[in-house]
Amino acid sequence: MMRLVPAILFLIISVQSTQGLDIDLDIQVNKGDKEVSFTGKDTSVTGITFHTKRNEDVSSISLLFGNKTVHCSIDDSVKRIELTAEVTSSHLVTSLSSNDRARLFLLSETIIATTQFATLKKTDRRLSDVFLGVLHLLSKAPTDYVMNITIGSTDVQGTYTSICNEIGSTGTAQFTVNDTVYQEGVTVGPVCYTPPALGRCGAGGGPDPWAGMMQRFTQECLNHDQCCVVNSDGEERLPITGNSDGYMAVNICGKDCADEFAAAIFGFLYAHDCATTDGNWEFISGFPGMRLDITGGVSSGDPEYFDGDVTESIQNDPCTDFLANAIIRNGMRTGQDVYYELLQPESCDYDEVYSCCNQPDGVCCYTKFSFTGKFSDCNVAAGEVTNPMNAIWPWDWRRDVANKEKKYIQKEISSSFFGFRKTQN
Repeated sequence: MMRLVPAILFLIISVQSTQGLDIDLDIQVNKGDKEVSFTGKDTSVTGITFHTKRNEDVSSISLLFGNKTVHCSIDDSVKRIELTAEVTSSHLVTSLSSNDRARLFLLSETIIATTQFATLKKTDRRLSDVFLGVLHLLSKAPTDYVMNITIGSTDVQGTYTSICNEIGSTGTAQFTVNDTVYQEGVTVGPVCYTPPALGRCGAGGGPDPWAGMMQRFTQECLNHDQCCVVNSDGEERLPITGNSDGYMAVNICGKDCADEFAAAIFGFLYAHDCATTDGNWEFISGFPGMRLDITGGVSSGDPEYFDGDVTESIQNDPCTDFLANAIIRNGMRTGQDVYYELLQPESCDYDEVYSCCNQPDGVCCYTKFSFTGKFSDCNVAAGEVTNPMNAIWPWDWRRDVANKEKKYIQKEISSSFFGFRKTQN
């Protein structure tokens, strides 16, 4: 669903990025016709002018640089992608030069690095996600690839194979160079958020707050990335203010990776977010062995809410056993940051002073725990938990991923963190 502000908004933002580029963004949000759009131009190194808009399910992007224009249309209602590059004067389809691709990559990295781009993301997350995805996709196009393709048509179906569960482990990249099929064992990632990452479709790294961008890892993007490593056309160097040597070097993908590129396109825009909070998690420390089932909380830079409940508690402690039916309340994911509360919802003999429920044998168990922390990877989060008496100790999550070894961190935690035994008078 499109998120719209209640009035027309006009903003012109002059951005000085961490890479030393100046970008003007003219953002127009129009509620009346359900259209969200923004336009801009990099007035420094890349010289790219862009116009992007979304009307309900259809996003369109136009990029103008030099004598070329790139048009891209994404229809989410049928998951159809149309992508064309043409000579501006003649409208003949064409390929992107190594310099074109380097400038597109630089623009994508520059926009991610600006906090001002948060305005676009808060206005319409899908539009900003599509825009960045297309920029990064185009920057990875192979040499001499004539950009005129429709994904989702009768003859070219849009598919992807998610490899979220393989991040940090060894996967197999398959690609063809000079009619020879290669299969190579490579490490997927090896981590989310930090560039570069083999198998990740699009830009998913960069300084806060954009390290929380979508983390899409697919087999098709892994094949394409490794093909580009093996079949590189060298580097394109662009002058950048602020870099130690005055340049940014961008690796250029070779022409033999055309099939791998076409197969990866769909994943850039539609693959599952590997870093979403949604899913099953296990406490490795803090509440070792307790499992959570969480719904919601994608890894965007905006606050995203989630909820859930405890599905299993295997503690040999009356108070942690007592939390077996607890729920998550006030869960909020903002990029890599996370906050949530664990609450025992059942009615009981509630003590306002101690915020606890009385158990047999004089045991009083706390009914609420507050958690703050950060995701260091797609499948890992850690932080601190506080009980109602302000005692603090560490917690550590691991996503319950198939075929992943689970190592519980055994730490001596006082039972007083979870509750206490009332003194008999």
